[in-house]
Amino acid sequence: MIQQATQQDIPQLSKLLQYICDLHSKIRPDLFAAGKSKYNEQQLLELLQDSSRPIFVYRNEEGLAVGYIFCAVKLWQGEGFVPQKSLYIDDLCVDQQYQHQGIGKALFNYARNYAKEIQCHNITLNVWQGNDSAIKFYQDLGLSVQRTFLEEIL
Repeated sequence: MIQQATQQDIPQLSKLLQYICDLHSKIRPDLFAAGKSKYNEQQLLELLQDSSRPIFVYRNEEGLAVGYIFCAVKLWQGEGFVPQKSLYIDDLCVDQQYQHQGIGKALFNYARNYAKEIQCHNITLNVWQGNDSAIKFYQDLGLSVQRTFLEEIL
């Protein structure tokens, strides 16, 4: 079952955020610190209260959040841009023991339906180069490259 995250989900969200940071640290140890988290508990509490940054969780039979999708509603406007609303997927994670059961796809489709309900033009997200399973996952869901973000390590 997918629902909006609540304050009671913070411990499990923190655990999953640490898992995803550890995964990213294996791909880019120069950018991600193992054993850390993208958000601390206070930041998670603030996000839960921000209606423009919905967090949806997938609950198992016991009611434990075993997957999440962090979203952000973005407004594109200004000179040179066609004004539009976009749903940015900030993060999507499924607990390792629940992977390959369709939970990630269900979370993404839930966010897609939410984006349609609030009349977004598109859904955007970033995937780190080297995270081949995530790239394949999103391509299988129908996403395609919108732009490429390049770097030079000095």
